[in-house]
Amino acid sequence: MFNGLGPRIAIFFFTVVFANIALGDITPEEAWEHIRERFKASDFTVSGTRFSEGNTLYVSDLVFKNDKIFDGISLEYVANTWSLTQEDGGNVSLQMPQDSIWKLEFKDAEKTFLSVHLGQSIREGEFVLSRRNDQIKEEYFFEMLSIKLLKFEDENGEVSKGQLQFSVSLKDFNGVSQKVKAVRQSTAANFNVGQLLINALVSPAERNLSASWNSEFSNLKLSFRSQKQGGRLTDDGSTALKPELNRSSIYGYDIGQTKINYFNQKSNIFIASESKGGSYSADISELGLNFLSDISAWDVSLKGNLLPIPVTFSILSLVHNAVLPTTTSEIEQKVGIRISIQDLAVSETFWDRFDPLKIFDRETFNLIIDLEGTIRLINDYETAGWKNKNEFDIFDDIDGLAELLSVSLNKFSVSGLGAEFLVDGAFSFDNDDYITFEGIPRPEGGIRLSVKGFNDLLQKMSTAGFIGSDEVMGARMLMGMFTVPVGMDELESELWIDSTGGIYANGQRIQ
Repeated sequence: MFNGLGPRIAIFFFTVVFANIALGDITPEEAWEHIRERFKASDFTVSGTRFSEGNTLYVSDLVFKNDKIFDGISLEYVANTWSLTQEDGGNVSLQMPQDSIWKLEFKDAEKTFLSVHLGQSIREGEFVLSRRNDQIKEEYFFEMLSIKLLKFEDENGEVSKGQLQFSVSLKDFNGVSQKVKAVRQSTAANFNVGQLLINALVSPAERNLSASWNSEFSNLKLSFRSQKQGGRLTDDGSTALKPELNRSSIYGYDIGQTKINYFNQKSNIFIASESKGGSYSADISELGLNFLSDISAWDVSLKGNLLPIPVTFSILSLVHNAVLPTTTSEIEQKVGIRISIQDLAVSETFWDRFDPLKIFDRETFNLIIDLEGTIRLINDYETAGWKNKNEFDIFDDIDGLAELLSVSLNKFSVSGLGAEFLVDGAFSFDNDDYITFEGIPRPEGGIRLSVKGFNDLLQKMSTAGFIGSDEVMGARMLMGMFTVPVGMDELESELWIDSTGGIYANGQRIQ
């Protein structure tokens, strides 16, 4: 939710960055000049009428505008008057109007085909800027900061407010941001939101349907860090994602709830989701991209006549972690992915529909994928992904993107229905040999497979009528070709590929 337009828009809300100035107090004129310069550095034009009265600088008819924040997208902020007041102690207090407007326009080569106006509202807010040595500090608090859809206009005209509504509200929002001017400039910011509310409604007049989305998150905490590199990430200027900064971000919440409701004349569906906490972290630098997401105690329910039966499921823990290189290099770089689903349980109504005779073991399901490896990133993602001028596909030229050097499957585990599958292993790859295994670099290494409860699961599936006796026999024969029994309904197998491309199963060459 903080990618894309987020960092650009967040400049206004969270960060006022200053150029080199003498140590000591900050004045309103200096504060405004540095705000203006920061927006200009982000390709915004800044306009407004300045005048001073006493210790206050006013900027009226204020407009921040970027005509090309992304291809075909422009962003504009419009406000009546900002005031910057010198406070005792050398600080500056920034007062923004209670109401202001954000304008988003989406254009093609000929005209604007979509225009969105968002109203920003502030209630009981304060914003104070101070300077200590080489640090710029911003402290702010808003009892309520909200964004609301005011206007949505496409090629067919303006959509009425009754047909489309959207709002985001942040209650008890406070934060602190610091800017350190050094050889490598760094910025740090921490924010806390007592309650985040998201509400949306779509109800087209020409169609008898309605859809709503309502989300609520409590005790939201956000943290951002960035450090300017002072140059490109590599001496030759070659990068994969081309980040100009070292960036890191972390956010988390205590409780999250979402409700989605859809209905028309004939059908309806209602989805409710609740989690007892979640977190997300990401950092990017010349060392790579690393992100981690974690959701705890997640419950979801679905009901309505669009579904054959009401369904609920719960997950004790859902974790996703990935590592990706960002810089093209001749040396090996790490990649990895880890997914963990712990204790996935489904409702009895689902089980009774799927298994009315109670044949299967109704235990929870678990999944773990832990995969890592090394690659040599030889091209940037953008160059590798463009198939033609107007179409992007990261997998279109994967051979031209990277060389795969090694893969290690630390663990692949699936359990449920009374059975368990475990796989681990590792392979290295010879990128000078694409002949032995046509089209791919020659692998060398092996994997180990362990299966428990397989025969019992096959028998239960046959008893339930999901498969026939011929399929059971065929599956058992296939497993018998590649596995050996090691206990009561326990099978193991070891497969490997040698340096000549020979493939072996449990000591016997099969190819």
